[in-house]
Amino acid sequence: MLELIELTETPDHQSLQNKINNHVRYLESYGDEGEFADLSNLKIENFDFSNCKLSGIHAHNSVFIKCRFYQCDLYGSVFKDSVFMNIDFEQANLGKTEFYRIKNEDVRFDNANLGSAEFYDCQLNGTSFKNANLGGSSFDECNLTNVVFEGAILENASLNGNIEKNTNWSNIKLIS
Repeated sequence: MLELIELTETPDHQSLQNKINNHVRYLESYGDEGEFADLSNLKIENFDFSNCKLSGIHAHNSVFIKCRFYQCDLYGSVFKDSVFMNIDFEQANLGKTEFYRIKNEDVRFDNANLGSAEFYDCQLNGTSFKNANLGGSSFDECNLTNVVFEGAILENASLNGNIEKNTNWSNIKLIS
């Protein structure tokens, strides 16, 4: 079990939905309406973000538990010093998303777009990237123990200084 971060706020589902709706208005109005969603210092549990437009959000020092991000647009977002437990990012758009010092437990990025994403000093133990697009992504100083990259696209990906015990590299695609 991962050690959880001490947080300042646990929003109820309605206030979190309002924050998301305001972020969508902010994006669609090019910043003239709504408000940029900052999900920092939050504990978010049992929330379904599926099909949400959340590109560019920041989540620093946050905990996400049993959340679903199916087909969610998180392009260019930044996750830092956060914990993900039992999370589904299947078919999500995480292109150019930055992950710094993330701790994962039971996280799935299956069939997700993580093109040019950055992972730095992350504990990704047991994470699944089955059939994910990781083209141009970078993994630096991460723990990739028991990580599954089966069928993933890793063209122009960079892997430096990682721990790779029992990592599944079967059927990866290095050239498209």
